[in-house]
Amino acid sequence: MFMGGMPELMENIFKNLSKEFYSLYSCALIQGWIKLELENEYSYSDSDSESESESDSDSDSDSDLDSCSYYNESINRVTNSLIKLFVERGATLYKLDLRNYHNEIDLGHNKEFFSRLQDLSLDESHDDKYFRNLAKHATKISVLSFEFCSYPFYYSRKLKLFYALTSIIKSQKQLRRFKIVGDEYEYHTPIFTKFHGIISSLDSQKSSLQEVIIERCAHSTEFEALNNCKNLEILQSEVEMLKEPALLEAFESFGANIIYLNISKIEISKQLVELIGNLQKLQFFTLRCNENMQREKEPELQVMRFASRLPLTLQYLDLRGIWIKPYIDSLLNYCNASLKKLLIDSLHEEKNAKALIEFCKRKRTLKYVGLLERSCLDDNIRNELENYITLLPLESIVVDC
Repeated sequence: MFMGGMPELMENIFKNLSKEFYSLYSCALIQGWIKLELENEYSYSDSDSESESESDSDSDSDSDLDSCSYYNESINRVTNSLIKLFVERGATLYKLDLRNYHNEIDLGHNKEFFSRLQDLSLDESHDDKYFRNLAKHATKISVLSFEFCSYPFYYSRKLKLFYALTSIIKSQKQLRRFKIVGDEYEYHTPIFTKFHGIISSLDSQKSSLQEVIIERCAHSTEFEALNNCKNLEILQSEVEMLKEPALLEAFESFGANIIYLNISKIEISKQLVELIGNLQKLQFFTLRCNENMQREKEPELQVMRFASRLPLTLQYLDLRGIWIKPYIDSLLNYCNASLKKLLIDSLHEEKNAKALIEFCKRKRTLKYVGLLERSCLDDNIRNELENYITLLPLESIVVDC
């Protein structure tokens, strides 16, 4: 193992485990094994490079590229061997992640290989023919994720993939969770602006769809298709131009069942405040506002209105960001929700700490506050706060649904 040849070694291991599905399943976690070999090779190259002069830096870069290429080839080779054995031995899959996997899977005589598939992750690594094949053989998917690449393809090729992905969606009997991640160029600017029927096709799953995640995409009128998804409970969205009325109106139509809501790149508008107030089952809410909110007229008044409209059912509130820092006291003074967990950047101002203590006395529900800047707290303020709540680092209580 430590002398190289990991792909060949793995192939021999697979052959000896060809009839033991549970052992093969464990072997699916192979990237760590390959990484072990690569780290070993890097250690040799590092020791050799110590004796070389600094003028050889360009050749070192070429060596890094070769190592990266070898890493990718090793993963593909070992993955191919493993999948081939699964297919040949008549296995059926429940979960499959085909992102960054560029090879086609030859089903041979095992036409049932995808028949029980329930969790599928895809990207643009395959052509539309492969997608249509999945639509034909995999009809029991409950969790479907798709990511577009961060580099451009020919538009005609993308368009074929759009239509093929809609075929996969429409062919499902009971899709429960759908996630789509768009592509982007520099400065996090989304270039994914048209869905070409992908979101509209979710109407075919209106009876079963419970969760939708949309990231790095631009606003589209196709979002209105979610109006018919009456069982939708979780919505997580990072969408450009979310302030547009059409999108907020689309949210309003199915808001009665929303339990978890995560939205970003938005401004606190009157329409957003009304929308939040109508989510009477909302329990988990994460909001990322535009940083230019401080330049808007009467931002503190907007925060007060927003806080007063938070549903009484709300238990988890994540408001990290510089936009809320000057108005944390106003947020707490006007909030009537029965919060159990609150996530904010800091509490270094005395007025914010006092507002938090008064909120705890008034509601008697808040137990945990997650802070990004815990070290900035004055010791006296910290001690007083800890009489009412537990202060924790943000990462220990973040809910990422």
